[in-house]
Amino acid sequence: MININDISKRYGDFFALENISLQVDEGEFLAIVGASGSGKSTLLNIIGQIEKPTAGDILVENISTISLSEKERAQLRNSTFGYIFQQFYLEPLYSLFKNIEIPLIIAGEKKSIRHEKIHEALKMVGLHEKSKQVSATLSGGEKQRAAIARALVTNPKIVLADEPCGNLDSKNTEIILGHLKEINNSGKTVLMVTHNMDDISYATRTIKLVDGKVE
Repeated sequence: MININDISKRYGDFFALENISLQVDEGEFLAIVGASGSGKSTLLNIIGQIEKPTAGDILVENISTISLSEKERAQLRNSTFGYIFQQFYLEPLYSLFKNIEIPLIIAGEKKSIRHEKIHEALKMVGLHEKSKQVSATLSGGEKQRAAIARALVTNPKIVLADEPCGNLDSKNTEIILGHLKEINNSGKTVLMVTHNMDDISYATRTIKLVDGKVE
């Protein structure tokens, strides 16, 4: 499903990633672990078409991404990936409903279809009754569940989670990881970056990055 072919990412003289090759199969739950600064988030951003590698190529469903235009990369990103960030990135003054609606508006979905998909996504994470609540008033765990709903609302094939439990307590961490496992069990491919070795028990495979290389 994803073929990473000898990619590197350089910032000046510093290599954040160096000669990474990796294959991710459809339906996997892959955990990417490593210390802070090891290149985990950079790798996830390159896979998700947020950043471009300095060298090498990534094939997503046999599509070479290295030569795609910015518009084509944005289309691939919006149609294929759902992204869950550690910092949530919810608009604080928007309602929960409106926050989750944003990717559907970008995708050009009709209003009637948007409403149906939003309610389905909120039900999935147990937040349906809070759809009108302003996101700034949600707890940390609720915000992360909202971020999961936003990532799933476009029905992506691949879910990318960057330290999804980094700001959560142990109870909410267990809830979020349980949601990710359910997502994976439904047939979606999940890639999760984490520095917490306890989290990897939910994954089907783990790789470790050390100084920008697969150990």
